[in-house]
Amino acid sequence: MRDIEDRSDATGSDDLVVVFETSDISLLRIVKSVLDSGGVPCVVQGETALELLPIRDATVGVGKPPICAVIYVAPELAEQAKTLLDTLQITDGPLKLPDGSE
Repeated sequence: MRDIEDRSDATGSDDLVVVFETSDISLLRIVKSVLDSGGVPCVVQGETALELLPIRDATVGVGKPPICAVIYVAPELAEQAKTLLDTLQITDGPLKLPDGSE
C-alpha cells in the first residue's frame, strides 16, 4: 500500500490526495468497501479499466502493472482513511484480516 501522497495534478483537483493504488480489482473493491463503511467518501480513477482489462497476473515479475486504479480522498479525511486501511494489513501476498486469517 502506498503512503498518503498529494497528487492534485493527476486528478485536476487541488483538494484530493492518494490513499491507495492497486492493479487488483478484487482488492480495490474491498478497499472501497472499507472506506465506505468507515464513512470516508472517495474518488477512484482507473476502476473501469481494471474491470475491462484484468491483466494483473500477466505482469507478475515484470515490474509495475501498466494499468492500476488510484483511490483519492479529501485531505482532511486522509489520516482516517489510512487508519481504516491499516486494519486490512495489506501485503504483497494474500490479504490478511485483522485476526490473522486470509
